[in-house]
Amino acid sequence: NVHMKDNVFYDFRPVGIAVDYSKNITLDGNVLMRVLERTSIEADGMFEDKRGGFAICSYFSSRCSDLKIMNNIATGVTFAGFIVPGDSCGTSNYGAFYNNVAHSNAGTLGGYGALIYPLPGSDQSSCYEGSHFAAYKNYYMGAWGFFASKEVRFHHMTMIDNREGFGSSIEVNGDAMYDGSTIMLNDNYIYGETEVTDCPDD
Repeated sequence: NVHMKDNVFYDFRPVGIAVDYSKNITLDGNVLMRVLERTSIEADGMFEDKRGGFAICSYFSSRCSDLKIMNNIATGVTFAGFIVPGDSCGTSNYGAFYNNVAHSNAGTLGGYGALIYPLPGSDQSSCYEGSHFAAYKNYYMGAWGFFASKEVRFHHMTMIDNREGFGSSIEVNGDAMYDGSTIMLNDNYIYGETEVTDCPDD
C-alpha cells in the first residue's frame, strides 16, 4: 500500500516519485518540483535514461491496482510530469488519474505534461481513457499517448500554451495503426499562446 498526501518534493534526479508492484495506491495533493536529468552517466546518444516526475507503475512496467492519483502538481520536470495509467473506458467514477496539473516540463527528447498509458493486464488493451487534467507551458505536448490499444479517449482536459498542444497515437505490434482504431478527443479546452500569468494578481 502507498498513501502520500499533501507533501512537497523538490530537487530529484532522474525520477521524482516512482511507484511499482503495489496495490491500493493513493497520491493526493502532492507537489513535485525540479526533477533533473542525471549527469553521472556517460553514454552515447543511443542510451536513453529513465526519467520523469510521477512514474506510476511505469518505471519497471509493473502491474498495479486500486490507483488514485489525484490533485497533484508536477512542474519543472525532465521528460514528463506524469507517466501514469488511464481509466477503463466508460468508467463513471474517474480516479486512477484525476484533477492533476503539469506545467513547465522539458528535458532531452521530452517535455510532456502527462504520458497516459493503458494499464497492463487489464481491459484497457482494447480501450482506455485519460480525463480531468490540465497542462500548460510544457515543451512538447500537454498530454500524449503512443501505446497499444484499439481505442483511446482523452476528454475534459485543459491545455494552455503547450508547444505541440496535445493528442494521442495508437501502437499495435510496434506500428501506428489507423484502420480500425479510434482516437476520441472530446470536451477539451485547448488554447495557444495567451496572456495567462503564472502568478495571482496579488
